[in-house]
Amino acid sequence: MNKTQIKVLMVEDNPDHAFLAQKCLEQISNYSVEIVSTAARCEQVVQEQNFDIILLDYNLQNEDGLTILNRFRKDEAMDVPVVVVTGHGHEKVAVEALKAGAFDYVVKNKDYPGFLPKVITRVLAKHKIYKEKKRAEAEIIVRNRELQVLNAVSEVVNQSLFLDKILNGVLTTLTLRLGLDASAIFLYDESQNEFQLKASEGFFEELRLLKGIDFNQTDFIQRVISNGHHNLIVDLTENAAEFSAQLSRNDLSSLTAVPLRYKDKTLGVLLLGSIQKDFFNSIHTDLLVSIGNQISIAVANANLYEQTEGLKNNLENVLNSSLDSMITIASNGTIKFFNDQFAKFFGVAPDEIAGEIFLKFIPEHLHGFFRQKIAELKSGKASIYEIEMFGAGGNCVSCLVSQSPLRGRDDFLLVIKDISQVEQLQRQLMRSEKLSALGKMISGAAHELNNPLAGIYGYSQLLLEEELPTQVRSDIEVILRETKRCQNIVKNLLTFAKKHDSEREPIDTNEVINSVLELESYQLKVDGIEIEEELGESLPKITGDYHQLQQVLVHLINNANYALKESKTTPKKLAVHSKFVQDSVQIKISDNGVGISSENINKIFDPFFTTKEVGEGTGLGLSICFGIVESHQGKIFVDSTLGKGSTFTVELPLA
Repeated sequence: MNKTQIKVLMVEDNPDHAFLAQKCLEQISNYSVEIVSTAARCEQVVQEQNFDIILLDYNLQNEDGLTILNRFRKDEAMDVPVVVVTGHGHEKVAVEALKAGAFDYVVKNKDYPGFLPKVITRVLAKHKIYKEKKRAEAEIIVRNRELQVLNAVSEVVNQSLFLDKILNGVLTTLTLRLGLDASAIFLYDESQNEFQLKASEGFFEELRLLKGIDFNQTDFIQRVISNGHHNLIVDLTENAAEFSAQLSRNDLSSLTAVPLRYKDKTLGVLLLGSIQKDFFNSIHTDLLVSIGNQISIAVANANLYEQTEGLKNNLENVLNSSLDSMITIASNGTIKFFNDQFAKFFGVAPDEIAGEIFLKFIPEHLHGFFRQKIAELKSGKASIYEIEMFGAGGNCVSCLVSQSPLRGRDDFLLVIKDISQVEQLQRQLMRSEKLSALGKMISGAAHELNNPLAGIYGYSQLLLEEELPTQVRSDIEVILRETKRCQNIVKNLLTFAKKHDSEREPIDTNEVINSVLELESYQLKVDGIEIEEELGESLPKITGDYHQLQQVLVHLINNANYALKESKTTPKKLAVHSKFVQDSVQIKISDNGVGISSENINKIFDPFFTTKEVGEGTGLGLSICFGIVESHQGKIFVDSTLGKGSTFTVELPLA
């Protein structure tokens, strides 16, 4: 309550009653009382001054108080509580007064002046509550209207992802719901560095000037774009700018501009116009900002959808242009996606593939192997392997499959390459590479050993026929035994040179390593290379082709020999290790030679790639090694540092 002064208007035609009431009230310091005696004077004073409360006599000379009260209630600007004062204590009078809008009534009796201050205090408190209630009700009505508008806009933006449909639908909804006479949406085009009209309703739809608007020259809109935090309301009748003047000449009186922003990025501007002056002052600013936010999110989502559709189409084009078959399968093995090459390679109509079980394309005897690969995918393990599949016409075709889990999904990606022709070429190349390696070994070892071996062996036997001291005879026997060992080396060379059909059988890995080291040990010693051999004991056997694995190790050791000869490091060392690792046998061949550069390390298994001089290598050796190891369901990889050496690791699964 205002502690400075409470202004009371007393409408009383009895001077004695008025005087007593005034004296009682003015004894309280914060009351100021003005007395009028007629209805006409009452209405005049109310128009001229502001009062906190009116004490209205029921019985006036020319007019009763209820008639005056009814006129007060019809005046919406009249917001002063009225207390009806009557000399009659009839209940009927009290009821009529309250129905007419009085906040209370007082009966004139001998105590009337004394309790009047308490009545006024009670009525003012009651009126304060009444005003707060009316304000809350009005606020609820406004908020409900705003929610209805927001819900209507939300329904529009959620019905489509196409930008034109969204923008036109939003403007139609706003024009109808808010009673607008004009609306438009401009979006910023980064490539043109300008705002372009995308949708319009009402007057704006007919105004050509909007199509060529330069927001950089339109001051109040530029302020909205630069500010980006709230809408700006303009009275077109009082704005001198050319743009405003043109709109005003087309009967528009008020305009508001709402920035469209998303994540601190300006997307555009929403313009709303009305022929009513000060129209937008009645629309809550927060409502327009919320509408702007909804439109901004819808524009951003529509742009994202358009970009996503473009990426999707580009991705499909890329996948369908691939020469390899690509599919995605679910965890139960059903096909969910496939490219054009898959349907072509397997000779199946596209409409027969989706939802098909992938095992349909794999021979029955390999179903168990493929299920194992699916289990690996479920555990998050990617892999590359060879497998036979039914190609077009039902013929079995050798394929190289690269499989990996899709990130964030329970599906798996399989890239399938037809390697049947590659395998045929690989077999031919393996033979050529083997013959090349054989020629080198024969020229290096057989030539050096066979010629003197006959003489050494013959003379040793002749000497043993003589009677010799025990120590001398023992020494000659050592010479004879070592000569036989050299003959075994030559024999192994000849055995390696023979053609062998691929045969898989249980193999002792250390036996293969020892046989290769026997073949290579002479040349390594001649080249001044120290051999470090550390083979695991009691290694489990693997299943493979003895001669193919022998070829792999020969080539890796020859490569290490070449790298060591090119290096100036001393001493030159070659290490061969074997051990059991999880479900496989691991072989490591390490050297401290020249190493492999970072730009070449990813190319070394590519066919015909070589760093050797012309005539010293074909570039096929490591690619053949890769193929042999892969055909054994194994892995081969390299770790190398330029200038420090390389380590080749071969992992072969158990039998």
